[in-house]
Amino acid sequence: MIKKSLSNEQSLRLQLLRFPLIVGVVFIHVYGATLMFSGIATGASEKNHISDFIQSLISQEIARCAVPLFFLISGYLFFHDTQWSTGNYVKKIISRARTLLLPFLFWNILTLLIFFLAQSVPATLSYFSGNKTLIANYAFFDYLDAIFGLTRYPISYQFWFIRDLMILALLTPLIHFSLKWLPKTVLGALFVLWFLNIGENSSESAFFFVLGCYFGIYSQSIFLLDQPISKFLTPTLIIYTLLIIANALFPEVPSYQYMHKTGIILGIPIILYLTRPALALPRLKKMLIALGSTSFFLYAMHEPTLTVFKKISYKLIQPEHNSSIIFIYFFSAIITIITSIALHKILIKTFPKFTATITGGR
Repeated sequence: MIKKSLSNEQSLRLQLLRFPLIVGVVFIHVYGATLMFSGIATGASEKNHISDFIQSLISQEIARCAVPLFFLISGYLFFHDTQWSTGNYVKKIISRARTLLLPFLFWNILTLLIFFLAQSVPATLSYFSGNKTLIANYAFFDYLDAIFGLTRYPISYQFWFIRDLMILALLTPLIHFSLKWLPKTVLGALFVLWFLNIGENSSESAFFFVLGCYFGIYSQSIFLLDQPISKFLTPTLIIYTLLIIANALFPEVPSYQYMHKTGIILGIPIILYLTRPALALPRLKKMLIALGSTSFFLYAMHEPTLTVFKKISYKLIQPEHNSSIIFIYFFSAIITIITSIALHKILIKTFPKFTATITGGR
């Protein structure tokens, strides 16, 4: 059966999500009160409870919904509006080679080159060395490992998401077959693996991508997930708020892992729901759609840019107090976002074809 195309409202709501979710990813990666300079940890010498709480609440609780949502949407769009066949599968994979593989290779090779050059200059060595092997000392396999993330994260480490997404795309025949024959068993098993944190990032990638595939295969909108929220909005928001505050205050309790995953389960439909009122705000809608076109470039560029800005800030300010740590936390994220958007606008005007290629045509 041929699936129905996305409605205008669904399409708009998905567009509204792109930029806020990428901002969420930036805030996940800015988290932390210490940094590595030439293998030595630098940062606040004492634990700052206020700054820890603020960073944990934003980066470790609210923003952590971003990556599962991206996998959910990716799985949904892979099967939506598609009549499953070998021919369509091949077309999808060829399309992903352009939209995922080419940018993946470009940004990781570029990051590898930047790190190599920066590590070759004494003035910038401490900003790009950390506690890892210098690129000049890499063996052949180390280069492959850095680019493709065979046994580790890729050198542009946020691209682990694209790596996992490409693998899952290749596995879609198996996913389609299993969801046609044993949908509840497959989704239940993947949910348990994710909730118990078995496989860490891999179980998260698999569960939410396959869940999105389920919605696409059975012609169901992923926005059905927000329907219970619309009926019980106030109590759900209260429960969610209390839960993430408790998680941010007590991240070391034994039950944290399960409470954290529960927060994500509640947070995802809440975020989906919030796209509804956003549609009724013309200025906000226009701004988010415009910024959405910069999302992939921001995703690709925010590291190592974010870490460099943060390291420079730590060098200059040498934070010891809550106020300076929180300032660096927000400043590093905001300046990275602004810089990436500005550079994207310059590139799209001066080198439109090149920019389209390195962002997968987005």
